[in-house]
Amino acid sequence: MLIKKAFDIYAKLAILGVHSRFDVCSMWEANDLNVTVPGIYHAKTSSGKVPILKVLFTNHCERNCNYCSNRKDRDKGERLSFTVDELVRVTQQLYSKGYIRGLFLSSGTGPSSVETFIKMGEVAKRLKKRGFKGYIHLKVLPYVPLDIVDYYARYASRVSYNLEAPSEDILQVLSKDKSLKYGFKVLSRFKGSTQFVVDYGVDRDKEYLIAMKRLFELGVKRVYFKAFVPIKDTPMEVLRPGSKSREHHLYQASFLVQRYGFSPEDLLEGDSLPETSDLKLYWAMKNREFFPVEITKASYEDLLKVPGIGPRTAKRILRFLRRNELTEEGLKKLLPSVRKSLPFILFRGRRIWEDGDTFSMLPLFSETGAECL
Repeated sequence: MLIKKAFDIYAKLAILGVHSRFDVCSMWEANDLNVTVPGIYHAKTSSGKVPILKVLFTNHCERNCNYCSNRKDRDKGERLSFTVDELVRVTQQLYSKGYIRGLFLSSGTGPSSVETFIKMGEVAKRLKKRGFKGYIHLKVLPYVPLDIVDYYARYASRVSYNLEAPSEDILQVLSKDKSLKYGFKVLSRFKGSTQFVVDYGVDRDKEYLIAMKRLFELGVKRVYFKAFVPIKDTPMEVLRPGSKSREHHLYQASFLVQRYGFSPEDLLEGDSLPETSDLKLYWAMKNREFFPVEITKASYEDLLKVPGIGPRTAKRILRFLRRNELTEEGLKKLLPSVRKSLPFILFRGRRIWEDGDTFSMLPLFSETGAECL
């Protein structure tokens, strides 16, 4: 039921900040335990930790997603909403005091997805009109007309939409109120990010990899994964929690597909990813005919297949080769993980370790090499 009693802004933050925890804003994030203001999370980026206010506009929802704490038929806890002015004011206050560097705004649908998203957009618009310099992320709600999303996207640093499931059949297990068709329309236009709920019994890795490949081809920047969490008093409460290990595996696979040129078929064994802590090394061991790679003749794409070499290192190697400045010792210094890379490469026709090197992995290329994993 909708609670009518009055709540001050920070009391609302205490509830709507906690309820936002199922929306992912970075691959790694955590509550900031050193700040007493609820709703502040640290999103970990390449430049370090970034404190943001991650909050719902409302936890009232007219949809009945089977896994969600805010589903319409779950009569638990307070149903609260901010006003536009309240959320603008608290965001400005926290930003001016240095507590946050941005706002991540998601929401239940409220009485109407369109009405609620317009209010969320007005928060972004008013912040920008008042000189707010921080990051603003708006989560698009289901079935909001794209012209409305277009209008408010101009006031946001990023907009995103949660697909939640990789196929229509699997989505019906999570929610009979949603369709992937609308989500793909949003993501094909705005190229932001999306999120999948992972590991609730019927989902398969293959479907996630096929979906993420399609998303990356559309230009979507990031795909996030969130291991399923059973919520009391929902239809899916009896299921076990999703595996964090599987979540991590899917992140690995997404990086390899998006940044390293691997296909879903390269990584899958049947419908699943192999049980290994290093998918790229596992692929190398399964495709020994591809190795060793001659560094001086390798393409960028070939270098990315070498364990221990990522996009940045591959570009640096090619830059040194173009200048004719690459030596054996120089190559070793460029490699972030020498032990991992050297067994898979040649330099000017020869391996670049000597007898007695303790990190020699020649057995990897023996007939029983797969046993070394």
